[in-house]
This record gives sequence, C-alpha cells and structure tokens, in this order.
Amino acid sequence: MTPQRDDEQALAEMVGRLHDVALNLHDCDGRQAAVDYVFDGPDGEGAVEVTTVRDPDAAAWSPILHAPGPTLTSRSSIGWLLRLSDSQTKQRVLQQRVPDVIALCESLGVDRVADLPPDARTTDADWLIDHGVDLMADHSTLSRPGEVRIQQPPVSRAVTFDAEVLDHQVATFLAEERISRKLVKLAAHPGATERHLVVYVDLYGTGHELLDTLLLTSPGVTPTYQPPADFPATHVWLTGNSYSVLTWDHATGWAWRQNVTGT
Repeated sequence: MTPQRDDEQALAEMVGRLHDVALNLHDCDGRQAAVDYVFDGPDGEGAVEVTTVRDPDAAAWSPILHAPGPTLTSRSSIGWLLRLSDSQTKQRVLQQRVPDVIALCESLGVDRVADLPPDARTTDADWLIDHGVDLMADHSTLSRPGEVRIQQPPVSRAVTFDAEVLDHQVATFLAEERISRKLVKLAAHPGATERHLVVYVDLYGTGHELLDTLLLTSPGVTPTYQPPADFPATHVWLTGNSYSVLTWDHATGWAWRQNVTGT
C-alpha cells in the first residue's frame, strides 16, 4: 500500500468537501500506476491524482533551520544575520566562509559585508557578495553571541501581474514532466467521467515567480489560459496556502474558491 502524506490527504479532503463527493483511497493493495482516489459522482466515477511540488533546495533547508541549536556559528561576541538570495547555497559552504568574513568585518568596524571596502575584501567576502548573500550584525532580540541566524529568500515578492506572462507560466507548469506523469495516470484510469489533478505548491514550488506568488497570496487574479481539448484532466485544483484554491474545468474556466472547513 502506498502511504498517503498528511498534506496530500488534506488536499483530497478539500476536493471532496468543495466538490461534494466522498473520495475513496484507490492507490493501495499493490495496484500499479493507480490514481490516488476515486469517487462516485452524479455522472459516473471520478479519478483524483494528488501531488505536492516543492523546490528541493528549499525543502533541504527546512529541517536544518528548524533543528535545535544554531545553524551557523562564529567566534563573534555578538549575533549575526545571514539572508540567502536563493536556496541552492549549502550550509557547509557557509560554515567554511562566514566565520572569517565576520572576523574581518569586526576588525574593520563594519556591520555588513556589503560595506567592506573593496580593497579589504577577501575571497570569502567576494564570494558572499557575488552570490547575493547578505551578512550583517544582528541587533535584534533574537540575536545570540556567536550564532548566525539564516533567513531563506522571501517566499513571495512584490510582482506585477502580467496576464500574458502568467498564462505562459501556467501553460509551462502544466506541461512539465512532474505534472505530465500525474496526467498520464489520470488518462489511464478506465471509465472515469471526471479526472481531477490536485496540486499543492510548497515553497518556491513551481519555479515560476508569478504563479508561485499568485497561489501563495490569492490576490483574485485568474489566468485566461485554456488547456487544449485533449488535456487529460477535466478539473485542476492549485493551491499554495490551503485556504484559497485556484480551480479550472472545461465548462467554467478558472476561478478562486475558498476552502472553508467550518472550524
């Protein structure tokens, strides 16, 4: 039996609630390439495939940042803050480079690596600056001597919603291999009159900035892109925050729905 992740089970419950159907686990008992859930609807059987997409680099940082104890350490008598520009930077690389840069900043009376005089910068300092790593003295109440707090890149950014760009990103995302594999399973399920693709987009999940921000902040903007007539799914559910979901179906197109549980 394939174990169902808690977050994906919650997504399935959301679909059942909003679509007013009772979903039954189907990907079990050794079934090969089976869809995750099925349901009996007014027009016949429905098939549901649930998946989560996430940036693997951001996902790798999550347990590191939530582990007990400091993520990075230095010999400083104060705390420091490090802001990543992306999630691809590795912890071990930072631990190798950051302590010496902090010592350099302190020796020159500088609170921020970007403020180091160009002729005083070391290879490690240049590397941090070139990679967009913002390292500064931490004067907040969260500061601890000798500890370096790390912040991941902001999940959402101030973006301008360009309809053409958004449509391109939606079309590109739905055509990617990680989604196509799910669509193949839906298409192969026999006898289904409805085929539902359900996607939770975790941190930086799609890699398409407008789409990721849209799903996280739910600003009410909807795409105008229409999947082709032979698109395997009859319904699409996309969410990045679990309480608002962007839906699509052939009959009504794109719309926002609220995932209200009543609790």
